[in-house]
Amino acid sequence: MQLLKLSTIFLLTVLALFPSHSFSDEGQGEIGDLSLEELLNVEIVTGASKYQQSLRKVPASVTVVTRQEIQRLGFRNLMDVVRSVRGFSAMYDRNYEYLGVRGYIANGNYNTNVVVMVDGHRANESVYDSFGLLENFVVDLDDIERIEFIRGPASSVYGNNALFGVINVVTREISKNQFESKTDYGSFDRFKQKVAYQGLLGDWKFRISASYFDSDGDKDLYYKEFDDPDTNDGRAENADYERATKSFVRAKNKNWEFEFLFVNRAKGIPTASYETRFNDERTSTVDEKTTAFLRYNNDIVKDLNFSAKLSWDEAKYDGIYVYDDDPDYINIDRSLGESAGLEVSLVSRQLSNQILSFGGEYFDHYHMSQSNQDNPGTFNLDVNKPRSSWGVYLNDEVSVFEKWVFNIGG
Repeated sequence: MQLLKLSTIFLLTVLALFPSHSFSDEGQGEIGDLSLEELLNVEIVTGASKYQQSLRKVPASVTVVTRQEIQRLGFRNLMDVVRSVRGFSAMYDRNYEYLGVRGYIANGNYNTNVVVMVDGHRANESVYDSFGLLENFVVDLDDIERIEFIRGPASSVYGNNALFGVINVVTREISKNQFESKTDYGSFDRFKQKVAYQGLLGDWKFRISASYFDSDGDKDLYYKEFDDPDTNDGRAENADYERATKSFVRAKNKNWEFEFLFVNRAKGIPTASYETRFNDERTSTVDEKTTAFLRYNNDIVKDLNFSAKLSWDEAKYDGIYVYDDDPDYINIDRSLGESAGLEVSLVSRQLSNQILSFGGEYFDHYHMSQSNQDNPGTFNLDVNKPRSSWGVYLNDEVSVFEKWVFNIGG
């Protein structure tokens, strides 16, 4: 993936020469112009049913955060958005982020009880079933049209990880030709460069974006637990850094959709977690995720929709942990997950008062390795345990009266 990172940096270097604004054709009306009645009938993709519904008929407690709200409130990452949503919370240990739902949050649980979807594709990585909320999230916030927070179990549709809920991310709608260039500077020497281009080519719509993030973090953190001359008087210096690159490609027409996502994030650990040496900037983690999928969607007959998706995912993790010793004792922790999947679904609206959906998925996790190695080469763990998973679901929504909807699924 080194080529991907170099390509991202090259693209940013060339396009960043343009001013930080956007050029576009005349756009459509904004969602903010809609009335409350119209907003309630805006169709969304919900984790409770896995097909388009209006907010009136969603069989779950749902909050939708739109791109306009993200821009207006100045959110910079998914964790900012999460903390603004009723019933959701998040905390951060200066390495990873932990998501809480309805009062439950566990330090060390890497968000495995919530499923996050990006344009209908599962974004939890395959080894630990985790996902990130900061620069390690696979989609840049500027590429997002809306985020749907669905509270409560949705395991019948999304599997056993959807215990507390589903976060469904929908990327930008493409309706015009537009170039974007954006540069951010902030405290802690925070720098971010983002470029994107979207347009129309025949009956295809496409969007391409790339971003680079660099922050030194807090250069002088004080921890009273380490307040001793032997540990720099409790001050961790230059160990809170964060670097990330992201790439995003989406192309679609009436029946076909292709998407590619990539993120690589390196984070220094200033807290001396796992009893590592305090104030050593080499202690760090690197997380990388790559996703590609191809989806076909078409109405077989009137009001009977068929959808099929082929996907490939790769997730890498490298942790370097430095301990006190002479010479240095370094622990290297690694994992690699590679998966290929097939998903199919049928949605019938052939009866005026009923929506019946049926679907299934199969994933071949053909590489699932974990290793833990001590310097200079002693392995504590070195395993590769491929596995496969599959599931089917059936969901039936029946409108009995104008304001009564019954939903059952399994």
